[in-house]
Amino acid sequence: MKFQLYFGIVTTTGLIKNSQKTFEASSPYGGTVEVPTIFGSNEPIQVQRPNGLAENYPGGGSMKILPLAVPQLSIGGLYGTEVSFRYFVTDLGEDVGQMNLFGWGLRHSVSQYFENLPVDIAVGYYNLSYKLGDYVDSRLNLITTQADYSVGILDFYGGLGFEMNKMDIEYTPNEENTPVTHNYENKPFRFIAGVNLNLGVFKLHGDYNLSSSSVFSLGMGLGFGTKKVKD
Repeated sequence: MKFQLYFGIVTTTGLIKNSQKTFEASSPYGGTVEVPTIFGSNEPIQVQRPNGLAENYPGGGSMKILPLAVPQLSIGGLYGTEVSFRYFVTDLGEDVGQMNLFGWGLRHSVSQYFENLPVDIAVGYYNLSYKLGDYVDSRLNLITTQADYSVGILDFYGGLGFEMNKMDIEYTPNEENTPVTHNYENKPFRFIAGVNLNLGVFKLHGDYNLSSSSVFSLGMGLGFGTKKVKD
């Protein structure tokens, strides 16, 4: 299998569900309070307590979508295996801090072990970590099985994956400096469908991911020695 190299930009747009806009925060006075997540309403929540004190919880970003653009580098050609990297960092100011995203993945061809298969089959593993200042720490692991079929300059692909997600959120909403924490874990299946357009070294692909959230992806870049560039 010959050497393969791809470099491009991948944009993702996640649709924020209503269930992701609030969570039950543990109150320092006992019990729980339904408050906005970072995606939720921008209206702050104030809860009056019998002792006359008030709990103040800040609002979120009132977000319906979560867009993101990340550079991607993929290198392949060793025993039918491709390795990919994604990295992005930016400073969002003193109040928020840095946003860091780092991801890597492996994709191995299964169809190379069989002759005359009508589709190309591969298995993959992907790891993604995301941090937003001291407030959000998120980690995702994904195991996938993928298949694609080529017609001329088009590659149609799809796949089934299993995710292992974990997100920790922590912030201090009140004068007593009592931190509010939210720990989220989820293990959903992911369904993927997309198409890749090959115009010489220029590649353009788009896909739809259906899981606990719906995500649309669009990527473009330059590829050498390869037709297919997919997640």
